[in-house]
Formats: sequence, structure tokens, C-alpha cells
Amino acid sequence: MDDFIIPAKDEEELEARTICFLKIAEKHNLSFKQTKCEFNVSSTMVLGTVIGNGKATMEEEKALQISIDDLSTISAPSHNH
Repeated sequence: MDDFIIPAKDEEELEARTICFLKIAEKHNLSFKQTKCEFNVSSTMVLGTVIGNGKATMEEEKALQISIDDLSTISAPSHNH
């Protein structure tokens, strides 16, 4: 297992859910690398997608690259009547 996202309506709920999650993980002898953990953030990146504030959006850099790639493959309209 790799990415875990714990959603909450407010900081109090987030703290309660995080503590519950960590207790369950400990019960099952699961551990996490502290350097890879983010706590109490309003958004985070998962597989090139920004998750947060009730939304999931593509990373801005990827969206821009797709737009540039799309423009380079569009051919000019022909005026053959």
C-alpha cells in the first residue's frame, strides 16, 4: 500500500481520524517512512493529480504540457471547396 488520504471536514475531525488510522496501522504492524508522510495539509499530489479542497485536478505542469502537445498535432484547415 502506498498512498493514504484521510479526508475531514475540519482539523478536529482530521486529528481524530488520523489517530484512529495510526492505531489501526500499529495494530497490524504497519509502519511508515516519516520523510514520506504529510500531515494536516489542505492538498496533496497523488499520481500527477492534485487532491484537495473538495476537488481533484490535474497537476498544472501536466495540463500545460498536454495543451502544448495537442496544439502541435492540430493541422491547419484546408480550403478545398
